[in-house]
Amino acid sequence: ETINKPLFPKQPGWVNDDNNLYLVGKNPEDAYSWRYIYYRGDIKHFKQPKMTIAEYKERFKQYVFNRDWTGPAKENSIHLFKKYVTPKRVLEIGTFEGRYSLWLVDNYKDIEVHTIDPFDASVYGIDETYFEQIEKNWHENLSLCKDKNNVHFYKNRSFDVLVDLLSKKEKFDFIYIDGHHMSSAVLEDLVLSFNLLNTNGIILIDDAAGWKFKNYVTNEISDDISLTPRPAVDAFINTNWHRIEVLELPRSNQVAIRKIK
Repeated sequence: ETINKPLFPKQPGWVNDDNNLYLVGKNPEDAYSWRYIYYRGDIKHFKQPKMTIAEYKERFKQYVFNRDWTGPAKENSIHLFKKYVTPKRVLEIGTFEGRYSLWLVDNYKDIEVHTIDPFDASVYGIDETYFEQIEKNWHENLSLCKDKNNVHFYKNRSFDVLVDLLSKKEKFDFIYIDGHHMSSAVLEDLVLSFNLLNTNGIILIDDAAGWKFKNYVTNEISDDISLTPRPAVDAFINTNWHRIEVLELPRSNQVAIRKIK
């Protein structure tokens, strides 16, 4: 696939060094044989290692994923599922291309996954065409999943979906929060999710430690802590200490909370 129209304007000296992004193509010497998603433009702006189409298919099988943020989530989930909970019903906030939810149904028999994403680029101040592509990838990936009937997708803001699920008295054994990272949004997700969680169920929160907000247009990192999950996670733990247990994890950029009351 040839993509040579930049999605975002490039600033002088702009370089993308995001290790979760990969470039796929047939000929490493031909810039236009590579597929760039998320940031599009001259290949010289990319510092990521490239992979061949064969390597891509070996890694992702039939699916199309342009980013893979799920390494810590998968490693931590395997640990939690072995030691604490055998989830039958899972809720995910932040579907993206479906990497995590499809990994769950492909690897855990009879698991039921509910996943939420509004696919709204305006939240991040970027072009809507970016999320249109991501949403397209999600639906195509879901169609290729052999257990797709075990996946339930909600295209809406997490607040609205969670309130609706609460009104229907839904319950879940495991909830993964990886949606909007602003503290106020994470706190909403945590409070509502906790009320959807079965006793002894677990909430896993992504980027709950040292993550910082990055402007997706300028690639600049912000030190504004209100744009990160950390204050919300700390506040939730402090105010619910008598009802929860904070669990140890192999990947410490995430936090896991078990509901004990």
